[in-house]
Amino acid sequence: MIKNSTPARRRLHIGTALQSLTLVGLGLGMASFATAASAQAVQGAATDTTTATTTPAPTGDIVVTGSRIQRPDLQSSSPVATISAGELKATNTVTAESYLSSSPQFVPAASSTTNNGNGGTATVDLRGLGSQRTLVLVNGRRMVPSDIGGAVDINAIPTVLIKRVDVLTGGASAVYGADAISGVVNFVLDDKLEGVRADASSQVTGHGDAAQYNAGLAAGVKFGNDDAGHIVIAGQYTKRDGVYQSARAYSAQNLDANLKPSGSSNATPTVIDINSGRYQVNDGNQAGGTDNFVPYYKPYNFNPANYLQVPLERYNATALASYKFSDAAELYARGSYTRSDVTAILAPTATAGFNFTISPNNPFLNAANSALIFGDPKNLNADGTANVGIRRRVTETGGRIQEFTNDTYFGIVGLRGDFADSFHYDVFAQYGLAKRHEALLNDLDYNRTAQAINATVGANGTPVCANPANGCVPVNLFTSQPISAAALSFITANGAQDNRYTQFVTGGSLSGDLNFLQSPLADKPAAVALGAEYRRETGSQSVDANYGSGNLIYYGQGTAVPNASFDVKEIYGELQMPLVTDRPFVRALNFEGGVRYSSYTNNTVAGRNKLDAVTYKLGGDWSPVEGVRFRAIFNRATRDPNIAELNSPITQAGTDVLATDPCANGSPQGNATLAAKCIAQGAPATLVNSGVIQDVTANQTNINAGGNPALRPETANTLTAGAVFSPRFLRGLNVTVDYYRMKVNNYIASDGSQDIVNQCFNNNISAYCSLIVRNNISGQLSGSPNANGQFPGVTEQLINVATLKTSGIDVSADYRFTLPGDGNSLTLNMAGTYVDSYTFNLGAQATPINCAGKFGNSCAAVSINPIPRWKHQASAVLDLNGIAIQGRWRYVGPVSADAGTPILASRIPSYSYIDTNISFDVNKQYTFRVGVSNLFNINPPIVGGSAGSSGANSGNTFPNVYDALGRTFFAGISLKL
Repeated sequence: MIKNSTPARRRLHIGTALQSLTLVGLGLGMASFATAASAQAVQGAATDTTTATTTPAPTGDIVVTGSRIQRPDLQSSSPVATISAGELKATNTVTAESYLSSSPQFVPAASSTTNNGNGGTATVDLRGLGSQRTLVLVNGRRMVPSDIGGAVDINAIPTVLIKRVDVLTGGASAVYGADAISGVVNFVLDDKLEGVRADASSQVTGHGDAAQYNAGLAAGVKFGNDDAGHIVIAGQYTKRDGVYQSARAYSAQNLDANLKPSGSSNATPTVIDINSGRYQVNDGNQAGGTDNFVPYYKPYNFNPANYLQVPLERYNATALASYKFSDAAELYARGSYTRSDVTAILAPTATAGFNFTISPNNPFLNAANSALIFGDPKNLNADGTANVGIRRRVTETGGRIQEFTNDTYFGIVGLRGDFADSFHYDVFAQYGLAKRHEALLNDLDYNRTAQAINATVGANGTPVCANPANGCVPVNLFTSQPISAAALSFITANGAQDNRYTQFVTGGSLSGDLNFLQSPLADKPAAVALGAEYRRETGSQSVDANYGSGNLIYYGQGTAVPNASFDVKEIYGELQMPLVTDRPFVRALNFEGGVRYSSYTNNTVAGRNKLDAVTYKLGGDWSPVEGVRFRAIFNRATRDPNIAELNSPITQAGTDVLATDPCANGSPQGNATLAAKCIAQGAPATLVNSGVIQDVTANQTNINAGGNPALRPETANTLTAGAVFSPRFLRGLNVTVDYYRMKVNNYIASDGSQDIVNQCFNNNISAYCSLIVRNNISGQLSGSPNANGQFPGVTEQLINVATLKTSGIDVSADYRFTLPGDGNSLTLNMAGTYVDSYTFNLGAQATPINCAGKFGNSCAAVSINPIPRWKHQASAVLDLNGIAIQGRWRYVGPVSADAGTPILASRIPSYSYIDTNISFDVNKQYTFRVGVSNLFNINPPIVGGSAGSSGANSGNTFPNVYDALGRTFFAGISLKL
């Protein structure tokens, strides 16, 4: 567990000092600018989104994103946006996903502000199609996934060595293989670093919290005869403090759909559900006598116990080496290790409305409470005991703590070289291992809790358990007093889960010019790349006895996945061919194509299955005159189901958002059709007809979720077409405009609980009604398992149910021009995305839902975060003889609630955030930088806690999309030797 050991007062002093330092630094920067102090500008252009897809290293190999062909004069027709290392440093980016999540082409995925549903990782999501559909590369090679879910943990990538980040949008399976449906994110590391580079930074909010510290050191040196060898070694340490939702006024109190204070009926003191209604133990402040049951009066506010920012501690070590024997043979290798510890904290566990057996002689029931329960025959069992739904928030535990420990190992070795004038070869083998241990602390053991609640009077007149096995200690939940330490120790339990994932890839490629294949109208021949790869991935997930039993009330039942695997054998080819060069109205006309054949073998819990896939791309570009280029490319991409999707069994899996239960609050009375549905799902007819079924707790229902070994691969068709303008009359200006359209068939998804309920009760689709199971005693969507072993709730099994389509326009522009004076320049940059449509159809009977410009419960089935129609980043960098001053404008367009989200705050207006920073050289070795993000301290929108998935909606807002922490100050220093 990561602990914030710095006392609050000390953290406030540190925060105040850093704020002062930042303001002083900004002032010094302005003063230095005014006096034109001589120093070298260190800030590069913010984001290069031009057509350049290659950046030659000082020596060594050319790293290309989007093509296996390594000829600098040829450009891929796929748009590639480039984020420079200077921009990452200028914005104090310590974990790369934090910058990418705010970029226009991305929808935020798991990040530092993901608490409920945090898997201990950080991920990226291009176009909102899901992180498992975004292929992550490092130096053009696959990175090992973090677990059986198939997504890569971005925390495992060392930012200290990043030279640039290339973002290719559109399918890229023909070039890189499966998973590249929405595109590719390629982290290019500096493998030719010379000298020593060190960097340290710190940041803190205006509230004096959310501190973040980072330190990195890298060194590179040549060695051997004629400096033929090169080695780079780097290390990095990161620490991020946690922030509770209680630390911000907007998130301290849970709000309902009408923005009124709300909370959970799993409360303190105890709440009970019986035939006559819902009651709560009197805390002494209500009429009716202390510790007597009175009508339910006080929900539990669970927000303060949750994190708004989760803590992180990370260590990374990376080494890169190469030795060039000759132009024909260069040996290269890279190895890395990352350890990260992430902690999430959720509200304290509770008895969750589960049904418990109470004896009529329970010594903890006073006469009034006993009469209320046992005086109503409808509450009684045949033996005279009573079944009571009990809702006691066990605040004595301090919260449910989830501790994630991640270890990621990666190694690659290869041989590359040039021969026969223009040909290049590359053969390699790589291995990655990711391990995660997850400790699930402070839950309740249902069986022990039931045993301890069912108390009776012992021989000496003291309370004892009716069943004394296992050293049972009776627990008194029918009082406003705390649970005793001995009873708490008996009923609480922990769980554990371990993930292990391996990836082995080997392959070889050959690329070069086909001198025999040249258009008579072009000045250069075609270029080709051919290759073959073999990849094997294995994964397993184990759970301890507690978690595997399904006996933990809130954590549910852990998913044990035995060692499963798949392997794929692939061959591919790619061709780029100039068709016309330097002709009237055709400065350049080029064609490109590629094809990949993949043969999969999946070893699942249901047996072995094989499948083949063919992916391809066709594209081209046309430049009529210098400075104008039109481009278009079509890609066919695929994604094979990952190990978790194929092999995870259906188990009780926590909760999901549900605004209200249609069978609750007397709704079925007088409505025979509705009543029949509720009864068919397992609700007792007497409760349905009497209208006493209680509504869902805190807008959440239990869910049962899991995989499906019958899943088929997803296929996607993606089209991108656009233009690039670099006019000769305005040197330094580059403008790109690209239209994109993507359609994913056989989309693997589980519909959200809210939409399942809507499709059943509003649209009368029987297949959805069959996914709802009710508590056979209380009729609710929560509680202990029914007699047949089924957990009440909504089943969200993965199936090839959906078709997802999205389309829009990407726009980027950058303009750099010189100013009067030596070394003075101004660089302007803008990148924006307009989402025209984002629709999905969950089966032939379901109505398509368009989530472009929307947020909420229906859209949470595919994209848990809001998708604004327009989103952009714009920046200006002023370089004035040694001072780099940057301003950045982040814009998130307005969104409105979808049809499945009836809330008061049904529209979120547009949000603009202004960031600024200054960097300047103290001397030739040291560079100092300070900055402020969210300069005007804009608070996030408040929508209440019932809109959207609980993994996205946290603290009454969407903290992954909108700045949840407020104004943040940072300062850093870099050393170059």
